[in-house]
Amino acid sequence: MKHQIAWNIKAAIYKTFPNLKLDGRWTEICDTIERLRHIVIWRQVSWSKPLLNVVKFNTDASYDITNGKAGLGCVIRNHNGDLNMSFSIAVQCGSNNQAEAVAANYGLKWCIHNGFTEIQLELDSLIIVDMLINNRDTTNLKLIRIIQDTIQNMDKLDIIVSNCYREANSGADFFAKQAYSSGHA
Repeated sequence: MKHQIAWNIKAAIYKTFPNLKLDGRWTEICDTIERLRHIVIWRQVSWSKPLLNVVKFNTDASYDITNGKAGLGCVIRNHNGDLNMSFSIAVQCGSNNQAEAVAANYGLKWCIHNGFTEIQLELDSLIIVDMLINNRDTTNLKLIRIIQDTIQNMDKLDIIVSNCYREANSGADFFAKQAYSSGHA
């Protein structure tokens, strides 16, 4: 039993610290484990302006799996950081990823309709960013239709799609939560 406990502890420690050597007596192993510290890396996260003559739009979604309600939020700014447009829309969706994709597509369509051709799209959903950049497939038929429509719209533009931290997406996040809490989906 004692060996099984030691083996389980070592296995758990090796997951986080794969190069650590845990040999020796039990007391030595305990001393080594107690001295372990995670290295904390932090960075300041903030929204940054787009390049000259580029509009940047940040989108986000807030989704509740229990009822399918979602809130979409978008903030579109010019190269000076001035607000061009923002929206907050309550919708029904099948998943959080679908809601994120719909928000991005709404923002793209607005940009196309208003004559913007040089665009930077930022989302905090790495899954959707990967699908848009790498044209990744999914088994979700509703989501794939939205992704394909979004990619077709992207082909009409000079666009950069990137991922951002949630903290740099607070404006769009605010509008998404407002739309969700309004409950009009």
